[in-house]
Formats: sequence, structure tokens, C-alpha cells
Amino acid sequence: KYRNYDRARLFATNMQLVILPYPGWTLFSNLTYTYGSIDDDKPMPLIAPLKMLIALSYTWRNLTLKAESQSALSQHRISKPYGETNTPGFSVIHMNASWQITLDRSTLELSAGITNLFNRAYYEH
Repeated sequence: KYRNYDRARLFATNMQLVILPYPGWTLFSNLTYTYGSIDDDKPMPLIAPLKMLIALSYTWRNLTLKAESQSALSQHRISKPYGETNTPGFSVIHMNASWQITLDRSTLELSAGITNLFNRAYYEH
């Protein structure tokens, strides 16, 4: 059963890096970490582990091609009273292509992609 706590603490940070190495190329990285505790530093439930996203994209005229790597560390700081169990780390690859069409004052973007390109079994905390 979930309830409110008088002394809950949540610390979160998010760092992003964007590099434009050559015309049309973009390297994007995002690192996210959250730390949650309740009462006497007991783990707060439903807190994800350290996560990272790295994407490399190339844009030529109206076409953009992108490859992404999404990763998360294993989560061992869990809330057992709430029924949480350890979560294994994972890393998966995604691919995407998009095409922009401009019609008068509107822009239409068509996109297609493959999530989890290598069909790895994983789950988020």
C-alpha cells in the first residue's frame, strides 16, 4: 500500500551534451540520475537507476537518419516493503528515419523506425 511520507527526499540531475562535429551531423548525449529516500534514508520506491542515451544523427535536406543507444545500470537500491526486486541493467539500439514535407505554412514529418533493433529482452525499473 502506498502512502505519503513526511520526510521524503528526492534528488535528480540531468546532463546533456550536444556536439555538431560536421555540417548535418549531430551527436547528442543525455545522462539522468535520481536518488530518492524516505524517513531514515530508506529507498523510495519506483526510482529508476542511472540512465544514458546517446544518439548520432545525420540530416541532409529534409531527410534525417538517427541511431540511438539507450542504457540503464542495474538497480539494487530497492524498496522491499513495496515489493520491488532488483532490476538488471540493459543497453538497446534504436534506428529511425524521418522526412519533412512543408505544405504552405505547415510542416508534416513522416518517420519510421525500429525500436530495440537486436530484439534484446529488457525491462525498465
